Parts: sequence; C-alpha cells; structure tokens
Amino acid sequence: MPFFKQHHDRITHIHVKDRKRENGPNVPFGQGDTPLKKVLQLIRDNRWNIKATIEFEYPVPEGSDRMTELKKSIDYCRDALA
Repeated sequence: MPFFKQHHDRITHIHVKDRKRENGPNVPFGQGDTPLKKVLQLIRDNRWNIKATIEFEYPVPEGSDRMTELKKSIDYCRDALA
C-alpha cells in the first residue's frame, strides 16, 4: 500500500487478482492475502485515474464454470466499492 500511495500518479491501470502470500496460488477474490478492497477503495476515495482490470487466474472450482466465477469476481469488486 505505501508503494501504491507514493507512486499512484505513475500508475495507469492495475490487474486485480487475489493470491496467497509467499508466491502462493491464485484464489477466488476474498480468499487470498491481496488487499483488494483497500486498493480499490483507495483509488475511489482519491479519485485517481487508475483503471482496474480483473485478471481471472484461479482454477475454476468443481461444479462451477468460468462465467459464474467471473461474475463472483465482479460482484466482489462492486461490493468493495459500494
């Protein structure tokens, strides 16, 4: 977060994904260690012109499909910004 705050004026976009620490696996949004909500809210609250693109990189869970998981990711981001 400190790096992001310090260099926000040089950041044009971010790729949003969640993952575990120490080069851990990519996981569904909200299940990892990435401070997704804090970053999205920081961009919103400061009105920084930074685009956020969802990067879907975790394995699709058994019984689900890619579009369902993508919708969950979008909903997570919307909820963070509500």
